[in-house]
Amino acid sequence: MAIDLAGVNLQEFPLFEGVDEGEVRKFLSVGFHFCYESGALLVSKEDAGETFFLVMKGLAKLVLRNSKQEQFNAALFRTGDFFGEMSMLEPNTVRNGDIVSLQDVEVIAIHKKDFLKSFQETPMLAFNLARILAQRIRLMNDRLMTDRLPDNLQKVAHTLVMLTSKGVSFQDQGPVLLPQLSLKEWALFCYTSGEVFMDSIEQLKQLGALEWHNQRIVVTDLAALQRCAKPDQPAVQS
Repeated sequence: MAIDLAGVNLQEFPLFEGVDEGEVRKFLSVGFHFCYESGALLVSKEDAGETFFLVMKGLAKLVLRNSKQEQFNAALFRTGDFFGEMSMLEPNTVRNGDIVSLQDVEVIAIHKKDFLKSFQETPMLAFNLARILAQRIRLMNDRLMTDRLPDNLQKVAHTLVMLTSKGVSFQDQGPVLLPQLSLKEWALFCYTSGEVFMDSIEQLKQLGALEWHNQRIVVTDLAALQRCAKPDQPAVQS
């Protein structure tokens, strides 16, 4: 399918920050456009890592397993995000998790040799990739802490704090809107059951940290949410 960039806001793509639009179009022109329905498996664990994916539209998740071999949702990928980049940087690698669509998703897939050639020719792309990977490593280090938190409310709050980076702030310092996910998906992100997740949401609502509308979370007080997420103090103070 031909790649049509009409209506695409390239400013939504951190990878292209500071890159000339002509270079962006050249980079995308070597890719292939694929569409997936909600619930589709985009990438399977242990697949050969030969392709880089850029999310043009929609929402997907990274599914990993913890030390008990239990599945959990590790990360979100929305419009402007990418995945598969680690396989581009190492020889003969395989995927370390599954990528599953949470909504209808459109991606541009770029083969490894074309990816590497583009990054050699456009240093700003390489710089942006390194910057974004550094941010992801910090987030993943935080994410690894979630399963070890002793309190369910802390687990939920800690996960929501992490996901605020994927939310949309519709006022300069106002609420942050998180994606609309099913109760099962929210629980898998927070290492809890659906019942425990909803109990924690009710507590966070009472503390004024968020609102809950039809399985969509609106973070209304990020500072309060961050206090609840701290492992070195009680999540709820009297």
